[in-house]
Amino acid sequence: MLDNYPTPEALITDAKQIKELYPHIIIEASGGINKQTLGSYCSPYIDVVSLGALTHGYSVTDYSLKIDKGLGSLSIDKVIHKKE
Repeated sequence: MLDNYPTPEALITDAKQIKELYPHIIIEASGGINKQTLGSYCSPYIDVVSLGALTHGYSVTDYSLKIDKGLGSLSIDKVIHKKE
């Protein structure tokens, strides 16, 4: 991932050097890229472009897995269905 470069040209220059040495790796451009500047990052040396606008401004849902140690050896089926 090449992130937060000052200009698209600087990012593409580095991407080109990396691709010439390691053509098998995937290079992602990220940081400060938006719909208006997206075209400037398109290059044969860039495989993926990330846009933060796809995730900014949306609410999130927090999922977590909490294990109650007091349940002992109950199976997940018993926990979900409250079986004894």
